[in-house]
Amino acid sequence: MKIADRLSKNQKKQLDKIKPPKKKTHHKPKQKKEEKIDWNELMGSNNRGLYRGKGGALKRR
Repeated sequence: MKIADRLSKNQKKQLDKIKPPKKKTHHKPKQKKEEKIDWNELMGSNNRGLYRGKGGALKRR
């Protein structure tokens, strides 16, 4: 139950005078950050000089 439900009309008017007005905030859309990571190199699509040995370890040729 809210406090305003229990108040009389006069008390509600006084409360409205005291309350600060609600500020409407407009949110700006967030800009996408540029990634500094070269994902192709990291994930291994550019690994011609590498091969997998025993146990899945990468080795250089």
